[in-house]
Amino acid sequence: MEEYIHMKIVSPILVALFALSAVLVSACSGGTATIVTFTHGAVTPTTIVPGTDGGAVGAVRTFHAEAAADDGTSGTFDATMVTTSVDEAAGLERRLTTIVFSVNDGADQLILSGSAVYPAAGSTIKTAATVIRPIIGGSGRWSGARGWAESTHEVDGSWTHAFHLEP
Repeated sequence: MEEYIHMKIVSPILVALFALSAVLVSACSGGTATIVTFTHGAVTPTTIVPGTDGGAVGAVRTFHAEAAADDGTSGTFDATMVTTSVDEAAGLERRLTTIVFSVNDGADQLILSGSAVYPAAGSTIKTAATVIRPIIGGSGRWSGARGWAESTHEVDGSWTHAFHLEP
């Protein structure tokens, strides 16, 4: 009889401990990524290699646009793109790009950087195309940001940048 009473007390405690363990393992396993999305209109670069349209190694293009975050805040998109190689036969260039999205007068920033292949004839990737780059950091509410960003050149010429922020 005494063993039965102990089992009656111990059994609910064990069930509670197992449930708590499952919750803790789930919470510590990394969780899910948060996605922050920015959009902006078409961009026109300023090319910093005089006498060219940017189609040479070392060509620098800079971009600036007003941007909006999916939480309703507005800010800016600023980018620098450097051509690092040209494949004339294929009509392609590899470009290294750094993009900074700023809101709240620059207090909150998300930064991505990486290289991608671009058509040599254009200043950006083709419409309906996507480039994936790593997130290299952030400030303010995005301090210590890490993950990856997916930049999509929409058919209407606008852009969508989805930041997949790791927990």
